[in-house]
Amino acid sequence: MQFDVTVFVVDDDKGVRNSLRRLFRHAGLNVETYASAEEFLDAYNVHIPGCLLLDVNMPEVSGLDLRSYWSSVGSESRSLSSAEPAMFQLLYVR
Repeated sequence: MQFDVTVFVVDDDKGVRNSLRRLFRHAGLNVETYASAEEFLDAYNVHIPGCLLLDVNMPEVSGLDLRSYWSSVGSESRSLSSAEPAMFQLLYVR
């Protein structure tokens, strides 16, 4: 079964992105992956409903920074606003 929503994975680790892409596609979900917050913002289509899976510990713009950005922009200019769900990937291995 294919769903009409998309999981947007934003993570600087290519292996994590690939693994999550396979996992979500196997579950029947649409998936788009991005290596950075900037890459996601440049490519995001406001007409595609979905949720974000963000890496909290990315260089330059972290997942927390990106989530704060969505909250500050609001629903007028983006469909993915503070009212939409966002998930954070909290795993950090040293």
